Amino acid sequence: MVSESRCLLFADDLKMFRVIESQNDAQLLQRDVDSVCMWSRVNGLELNVSKCHSITFCRSLNVIVNQYRIDDTVISAVTNIKDLGVYFDSKLTFVTHFVEIVSRAMRNLGFIMRNSNQLTPHCFRLLCISLVRSGVEYASVIWSPYYTCHIDDIEAVQKRFLRSLASRANINIYNGYQINYDIISNAFSIDSLQNRRFHADIFALYKILNGFYYCPDLLHGIQFNVNYRNCGNSMFRIPYSHANYGMYSPLNRMFRAYNQLKLDPFVGNFRTFKSYVLKLKVPGQ
Repeated sequence: MVSESRCLLFADDLKMFRVIESQNDAQLLQRDVDSVCMWSRVNGLELNVSKCHSITFCRSLNVIVNQYRIDDTVISAVTNIKDLGVYFDSKLTFVTHFVEIVSRAMRNLGFIMRNSNQLTPHCFRLLCISLVRSGVEYASVIWSPYYTCHIDDIEAVQKRFLRSLASRANINIYNGYQINYDIISNAFSIDSLQNRRFHADIFALYKILNGFYYCPDLLHGIQFNVNYRNCGNSMFRIPYSHANYGMYSPLNRMFRAYNQLKLDPFVGNFRTFKSYVLKLKVPGQ
């Protein structure tokens, strides 16, 4: 919960946010917007209102709607917004993001496949990893899907790449009408995108706990198991959630990964820790 307004200022970007539980909260946020406008005028900075948007993140049906203004101009309200390469929707389902990254990855992969006939399988692999896989993995800690339909849609990008790679390497991955992707994956040491997202969650929490990332709000949300009667093998306490939305939230997802693999994030340096984790079998795979 954000009990007061927060402001994130970057070189050419500014974000203001507050929990709105009443019209009074909306008025306080408008007052903060007015303060930023006044500060901008005093410092000779002009705000481009056409590039300013407001979005309400809420999963409830009872949403407090309010029009915010900049110098008597109403800020356009949107239900989807792109921020630092990630598409956020008002329900935080990230469905728009899934559609966008899959569509872009398929276009890039098709372009590479059409223009790389002379490349060796190894060069084709490197090219796809650099230009295609990187796009469907960017910031996955934030939006990692938990519904099978979305997982399969993203995995379809890599499966298309693997089929083309097998053809170029003259490796038969067909068993009748069935395709065994493990054959080509093992031959070129290519892990599934789902497994890579699982590892990304583990490495992200390691970096948060060991000071690679500075984020007090995230540290405040980390809960350790301190039951003196029976701590068991679970290092992190996972709060109970009534819905999948909370169960698969980024921190809870990270806690579950550490508890499943019985990892200690405070042993060794990151290189040693990463090498150890990559050798472990991903649960359920």
